[in-house]
Amino acid sequence: MNRFDTTFYEEIKKDYRIINPMCIITSLNNSVKIPISSCRSLANMALRKCRVTTTSFSEKQTSLIRDQVSLMGGEYTQHLLANTTHLISEEVHSKKYVCAVENSIEVVLCSWLDEAWVLSRSNPSFVAVNPSYTKIHRCPVFMKCNVVVAGFIGEERDEIVNLLKSNRANYTKDIVMDGDSQTTHLITKPVSNMFKIARERHIIVVTKDWVTDCVKHARRLPEENYSLESKQKKVVAITRHKRDTTSDVITEKLNELDFEVNSCEEFLGGCNIYLCGFTMTQTNRIKKFLNLCT
Repeated sequence: MNRFDTTFYEEIKKDYRIINPMCIITSLNNSVKIPISSCRSLANMALRKCRVTTTSFSEKQTSLIRDQVSLMGGEYTQHLLANTTHLISEEVHSKKYVCAVENSIEVVLCSWLDEAWVLSRSNPSFVAVNPSYTKIHRCPVFMKCNVVVAGFIGEERDEIVNLLKSNRANYTKDIVMDGDSQTTHLITKPVSNMFKIARERHIIVVTKDWVTDCVKHARRLPEENYSLESKQKKVVAITRHKRDTTSDVITEKLNELDFEVNSCEEFLGGCNIYLCGFTMTQTNRIKKFLNLCT
């Protein structure tokens, strides 16, 4: 049987295992086994090397995808497993997506499945794991991300916006708090007026490096590494470390001063000196030395 969209097929599929004759020919020509399909029927073998799961679909949509995967010789699983090859998703916010990209599992759109069904009709040997084919249907890195860009001007702003739009982000000029267009990300600088507003409304605030790095790696990267707040904390920590290091050096140099030397008695004569930024111990030692030189 080579038609799986007829009333006749619907009537007999529960009682018989139905196989497209082209699947037998493909099996013989390529020396591969005919997959054991969970729905018993086999329309083509385009997914014969695929273990597929889904995320963020309704129960009805998931059921339709599961049946189609089985009809195409693939294996569908409810959960993301170690041997999963593909995750079908239309967005990049779910935990399954995060886990998939962390484990280098391909995340694809529904078009990956639908077009494979069509291509297998004209080419029974077609296999959907082909890298060049998969790349065409890979889930865009900003799919269903609602993004606002603030604090940038001119070419820099245009570059960021173009990267977002070309990778399927929903770009808006102002923060939106309601509906499907509710803002999920703000790309900005600490000096931006929107920075404080976004923090108050629990919107993810990241640097522009998050955008460029996501596009570079072809996946949504963890925002924590690009958070403005974490960046500011790092700057404060580095500044504090430098200050502490500088203070240690100053203390070491002051301890090396020779208070028995009087050759500088006239060098600072008539100078009014103000000390600032030193510890109490450092200040007292510097004053003691200055008293010798005035």
